[in-house]
Amino acid sequence: MKILIIGASGLIGEQLYSNAKKSNHEVDGTYLKNKRNGLYKLDITQGGEVKELLNRIKPDVIIHTAALTNVDYCESNKKETWLMNVEGMINVVKAIKSAKLVYISTDYVFDGLNGPYSEEDIPYPINFYGLTKLLGETITSSYKNHLIIRSTWIYDFSSDTRNFVYRLVKTLKDKKELKVPTDQIANPTMARDLASSIMKLIDKDVNGIINISGSSRMSRYDFAVRIAEHLSLEKELIKGMSSKELNQKARRPKNAGFKLTKAEKILGEKTPSLKESLEKYRRSL
Repeated sequence: MKILIIGASGLIGEQLYSNAKKSNHEVDGTYLKNKRNGLYKLDITQGGEVKELLNRIKPDVIIHTAALTNVDYCESNKKETWLMNVEGMINVVKAIKSAKLVYISTDYVFDGLNGPYSEEDIPYPINFYGLTKLLGETITSSYKNHLIIRSTWIYDFSSDTRNFVYRLVKTLKDKKELKVPTDQIANPTMARDLASSIMKLIDKDVNGIINISGSSRMSRYDFAVRIAEHLSLEKELIKGMSSKELNQKARRPKNAGFKLTKAEKILGEKTPSLKESLEKYRRSL
């Protein structure tokens, strides 16, 4: 199977790229700013570039991970966010001829009033990032052979600065205080676990919308403390605060995260808990 990963230099993309390689698939990937050897440079806001690359590679599966994901940045830079997250997605769908399209989405398509959410719950985004991801879902679903993966709080032990764990580790190692919300709840999801589940769904040729995340659901504050404990960092530097006190630019869904019954049934297994993911990572070192 020939797979193209759009955004293969990002947090999820690099794990998907590595996972697909290990699974003996023929894999190509793209980057925009984070140059990686062996990857094609691609600006998805340029329709001609997208069409030319897809015509050259002729993939069987396209996994689309490229997006602007900094929620506050998206709120302040709506034109740029729209171009990348919406117009870019339109360009990809227009250029596809016969490949399966896999799109990575988020629980930020929901308002966070009644979580955890199932695949059947009606989206209602409360920030601009969430709106663009919901529109990305709509654009993806206009193409028949598609799979939409909704995930949340994706992290890994990498140097990707968009990664919450990277920022947490750097802040605590610098002996600085880290302010974290106590009232935002979801499912921490290790990127390598997410990539593994996505590849299994592709191999099973699953279509539609599937929630994939870690099975543990907790507050952002509790997540930060658990990571600090795991890495023997000074958890006392983590200061729990309400979302209101943090005064973030974009509103966040508070009671969010996912129900995972559908994924567990299809995969035939439960997705890992935070403890299981951290223990597995420790064993891999």
